[in-house]
Amino acid sequence: MLRKYGYPAVLFVPIGYLDDRHPLPHEEHLAAQGILNRTIEWEELVDLEREGVRIESHGISHRPLADLEVDEAAREIALSKLRLEERLGRPVRAFSYVKGSEAHYKPVHLSLVRQAGYDVAFTAVSGANSRTTDPLQLRRYNIEPYSPRTFELVLAGACDLISLKDTVTGTHARRVFNAALGTSTK
Repeated sequence: MLRKYGYPAVLFVPIGYLDDRHPLPHEEHLAAQGILNRTIEWEELVDLEREGVRIESHGISHRPLADLEVDEAAREIALSKLRLEERLGRPVRAFSYVKGSEAHYKPVHLSLVRQAGYDVAFTAVSGANSRTTDPLQLRRYNIEPYSPRTFELVLAGACDLISLKDTVTGTHARRVFNAALGTSTK
């Protein structure tokens, strides 16, 4: 559908799961119930790129950088870029932080992303970007199966207050709230 209407697409890939039959960490509970979400293979990834889907980096292990030692985070950032460039035969310019809220990456990670040679990096914080937005902390809108009216409101910025959940304070409050309700997730 994107190709039909001329819209570009980008897929951020954690390369540690390519050609792997193990579930991503956030899907282990589904796998335990027999629901398997097969990961993509390198060949399929290259085919997608040929079809016009831009492939960019999402690290290796799909773990938030803030959960890793600095040297391990540096490896995830740099090695994922290198491997993708080898397979795709072109520079990889963009990185997407795993989970992407302000609690899931730190200032040191911005430096590591810059040192690895990325031009831009995407967070999961909702909102618009401006000329003053740090290119290594770009916001984006997470598109869900919204009604047409809700979709219009999201794109108009009317829902930007929701992004407070992605701040360090919001993430902490969400964890406390989930723990109190007994609904904590990994």
